[in-house]
Amino acid sequence: MARSTKPPRRLPKSLRKGALPYRASDVWLAGVGALAHSLETGRGRFDTLLARGRHVQAEGSKAVQDAIRQAVEAEADATSGALSAADALAMTAEQVVAEHVPEPSAVAALRDTVDALSARVAAMGGGPTEVSVAATPVGWTVSLGEHVACVCPTRREAVAAGRREARAAAPARLVVRRADGTDAETATYGG
Repeated sequence: MARSTKPPRRLPKSLRKGALPYRASDVWLAGVGALAHSLETGRGRFDTLLARGRHVQAEGSKAVQDAIRQAVEAEADATSGALSAADALAMTAEQVVAEHVPEPSAVAALRDTVDALSARVAAMGGGPTEVSVAATPVGWTVSLGEHVACVCPTRREAVAAGRREARAAAPARLVVRRADGTDAETATYGG
């Protein structure tokens, strides 16, 4: 004896593909641009953007929770032949993540950018930023404050990268260290 089945509920419009007015990569780039702009216009704007970002993140978390709740409700209404609750949740979660959550590499890049910009903001209030070049087991490391800007295979490349970082972070002090950790060379930029 065949049982009648109801069609599963559709995802809300806000979670369907194409429902957002911008692509995630464009939103990401706008955020990076806003962060750079905030550093140019002052700390107050940076704090405002940071608060706004936290608010948007909280709203995104709420949207994910709502989507999961709706998927569970859709499963409760479904009969045999429909997706299991686990499949519905996994599908909904994958859709939300694919459409609304940046890739881990993008998050890491943003974290590095925020760290570098935070170091620059901190440097605005105090003395020059220290840019250091030092030998490590993985190569020559260029650091801006406590943030590792890059790792180079040779000392020559690391010193060139350190000079670029110091000019960009001016006022800054470039310190090139020998493999034993002692200072080999120092230079001051913009101050």
